[in-house]
Amino acid sequence: MFDMPLRIDRGDRTFCAPNWRWRNEPGQFTGFNLWFITAGEGTLQTSLKTYELHPGDCFLLRMWDINIGEHNPLNPLVVPWICFDCLDAKGHPLPRSRYPTPREHRRIPDISFFDQLMRRIIDHHVEGEAHAGEAVQWLRAALLEVVEHDRRSQLAGLALEHSTMIDVLCARIREQPEKITSMEILAAQAKCSVDHLIRIFKRYKGITPWEFVISCRIEKASNMLRFSSHSISQIADLLGYADIYSFCKQFKARTGQTPTRYRRMP
Repeated sequence: MFDMPLRIDRGDRTFCAPNWRWRNEPGQFTGFNLWFITAGEGTLQTSLKTYELHPGDCFLLRMWDINIGEHNPLNPLVVPWICFDCLDAKGHPLPRSRYPTPREHRRIPDISFFDQLMRRIIDHHVEGEAHAGEAVQWLRAALLEVVEHDRRSQLAGLALEHSTMIDVLCARIREQPEKITSMEILAAQAKCSVDHLIRIFKRYKGITPWEFVISCRIEKASNMLRFSSHSISQIADLLGYADIYSFCKQFKARTGQTPTRYRRMP
């Protein structure tokens, strides 16, 4: 996507002051701004939508559009950013009609790794023209990471909000699998229909939501059998099973051991 010549115009790491507010007016600049959140919280309004900002949020902002950033002064933003232009073969900025059209936003899971890429770009850029080539090479590495992340997301067939929703749902299930007694409860938490939840959950995790609930229950039961003094009947009750027989049957089907035998294992 970014196989044309690139030129870095400016870049830095901004530790936002309590009264920080950023407003980029349409037509003020050209090119993209690779804008990454490493700490803090705030909001960013673009021509497309308004985003809640958290560490890991990564943007390719169109600098010819409006961008308005604000933050929580009690939890200030830290933002490494790189403004760059895409050039033609003669070194002139491409017309806007020939610019790449990447996604505006994604969430980078490995914050530390991507932050190191941003540091290398900025460090080489501030050293001047003699190091411009190295800065652009590191910029290409960062853009490759962004494009590859977007490609993986598209291949999974999931919008960012879907993948985030599934992650949040899985965290809730792991914490209290005994509270999930029906698919309707999960669908209500996900704010979608049961059929839709099953479809996107299976595409993201490879199993159905209910299979994930059972796995989390069995994992929690295994820990309780090993490390608690609860009776098997109490464990079955604590994990939301209708009776001890249902629990024992499901535990053996998943682990190949009865709860009693599992507890006695060294």
